[in-house]
Amino acid sequence: MLRPLSIGEILDGGFTIYRQYFTKLVGMGLLLLSLPMLAGIAAAIPDDQTIQAILSLPYALLNGIASIALGAACVWLTSQVVLARPVDIREAAGKGLQKFFPVFLCGLLLLLGYSIIVGLPAGIAFGVWSAVFSDSPALFGVGIVFFAVAIGVTVIIMALMAFALVPVVVLEDTWSFFSRSRALARKSWLKIAIVTFIYTIVVALPAIVVGAGSVLQQAMSGAEQFSQPIWVVFANALVAALTTPFANACLTLLYYDQRVRKEGLDVELSASAIDTAPAGG
Repeated sequence: MLRPLSIGEILDGGFTIYRQYFTKLVGMGLLLLSLPMLAGIAAAIPDDQTIQAILSLPYALLNGIASIALGAACVWLTSQVVLARPVDIREAAGKGLQKFFPVFLCGLLLLLGYSIIVGLPAGIAFGVWSAVFSDSPALFGVGIVFFAVAIGVTVIIMALMAFALVPVVVLEDTWSFFSRSRALARKSWLKIAIVTFIYTIVVALPAIVVGAGSVLQQAMSGAEQFSQPIWVVFANALVAALTTPFANACLTLLYYDQRVRKEGLDVELSASAIDTAPAGG
């Protein structure tokens, strides 16, 4: 798979890896998500809303840690497959947990950078616009639409430039994640957008179905206060374990595709293999 890939080949390759290592990938996902799942069950049992809210905090924290670790582990495992190296699920899970903090911190730095560079000026500009045109509902509405669109567009651009954040942090051990990702994304915006959109839909649809089922059950029960049923905790963990490997396999293949196209990684590794091969007798 270490060659230039089309969009279809990236998606097909992600599915092939997912199918080939299905049992191990899902098992690893359920293992990493087991602790937050138990915390979620504990939070869903009490009838008191205040107690549920308190117990939901460790559930959300553990679930976030496990989700990031699972994504990092899937990226590392896919990389092993692409580079034709041995695949060890326990090693992949350990690598995911090891890379949790760097991935989390890089994501936080990206979010803070966006908030300062884009969010703060946009907020100030919107505040000025609102003060100036507060007596004109039409112009005030135009301002809301304009700033909403502007924020949405800049979020998409930032996401495309940072598409390789997790692979870069997990596989390259560098903190220059944004400049590396932006360099890999250059002149490939549409391809990255299409692949990202497709695997995001694959991940989002089952989660939306589970959420809709939970809301429907709440509405049919007639309960005035919302509480998360235990089956939703199980379903969310299962959905994450089933969909995260495919999404991150596609992401990793997209990352390697860009490295091959822009850096000649396949040629570099082939040359390295020739250099280290024993001389023939």
